[in-house]
Amino acid sequence: MIMIIRGLAGVLIGIAYGVLVSGVVFLLLRPDLVKPASGLLIMIDPVAMAWIGVAASGIITGLCAVVIGLIVGMAGLGKAKAAILGFLIGLLVFGLLNINAGPRGLPQTLLEWITLLVITAILPVGLALTGMVVSIVGDKVTDVLNERQV
Repeated sequence: MIMIIRGLAGVLIGIAYGVLVSGVVFLLLRPDLVKPASGLLIMIDPVAMAWIGVAASGIITGLCAVVIGLIVGMAGLGKAKAAILGFLIGLLVFGLLNINAGPRGLPQTLLEWITLLVITAILPVGLALTGMVVSIVGDKVTDVLNERQV
């Protein structure tokens, strides 16, 4: 019973992190302020692309955080192991998202540097912190439920 509640807490924290990332990316991309293009194809429309970016970032990060939350909550990992798990899953997803870029080297413009830093903060670092939060909340939930049973 305790493992199920810990896992559920991890899933809820993962969903909350996905919503938080969507909000941050919305503020960075501001699809409501982008001027629409006059083209006929929706895929080249900057407004549609900004909204797709907001949705994709929330979904990808939210799913990763839910998986981390479920694993950490069900396994009862400590803070250090939870952070390592979150960092490694975030690094894996970061690599998979950038695998199509090829050997471009360092970013060339300020926008590319900002994008790289934001993705690094959201995926490996943010997911490591999410794993730590799930571990802390799981310990608190376990303590509360054990006190009720006594």
